[in-house]
Amino acid sequence: MKFNKTCACGQEFTGARNARLCPSCSGYKPRPYTGTKSKFRFNEKSLEDRDFKSYFLGFLCTDGSVILGKDGRFKQVGWYSSELHHVQAITDKLGYGHKPYKVSDKGSGEWGDSLWADNARLIQAMGLSANKEDHSLRNMDVDLLPFLRGHLDGDGSIMLRGTSVGRVVSTVSFLGRRTIMEDIKEGLSNQGFPCTVRETIREGKIPMYTVELGSTRAESLLGKMYEGSTLHLPRKKALWDEAMKSRAAVA
Repeated sequence: MKFNKTCACGQEFTGARNARLCPSCSGYKPRPYTGTKSKFRFNEKSLEDRDFKSYFLGFLCTDGSVILGKDGRFKQVGWYSSELHHVQAITDKLGYGHKPYKVSDKGSGEWGDSLWADNARLIQAMGLSANKEDHSLRNMDVDLLPFLRGHLDGDGSIMLRGTSVGRVVSTVSFLGRRTIMEDIKEGLSNQGFPCTVRETIREGKIPMYTVELGSTRAESLLGKMYEGSTLHLPRKKALWDEAMKSRAAVA
């Protein structure tokens, strides 16, 4: 659903409920920065693609990390996955001239890539926080559905259940800190997907929160999230594709 909005620049525009800026103001704009510059560059125009920008921020909110410099500004922003091809896919989307690297031998291994110096500070300007407790959709100019796709790929799950014609979606869930999960709940409710936030504690660590949708609502949401997708984790989308084949068998 689209809404009539007024941008900070005074221009009237039509956009999503959480949109705050008109298209002219919301597009990526290079910003002058003082301080160190990274020798590795990325294609700054890649952030003009709202689907990718929203996805990237959603993924960074889960499987990302930030190192701060002494001045409190971002020094490094990294993204990580146990699947090298996905780290590489994000790097490729950025047009980034740096090769992903192995960060851990644990399990099947973990890989990552990072933006440094002025590149990292550009991500800071997009609303990402060094503290995941402070992540909020109110600080980021993103579209909800691709943001959720990135969040799902980083720290979410799709569960299937068996039926007589094959497996279908049982639940889709998102996991994160309280503020961002409350924002996700509000965004989903505004788009016709009422849901609640539930607290969960994993292995005695800090409290985490989940938003979960079941059955047909989960399938409907996933259909919207994957429609026109330019980037997703193939392993998770394969679950959605399997469920849709099962549904098609009885259509």
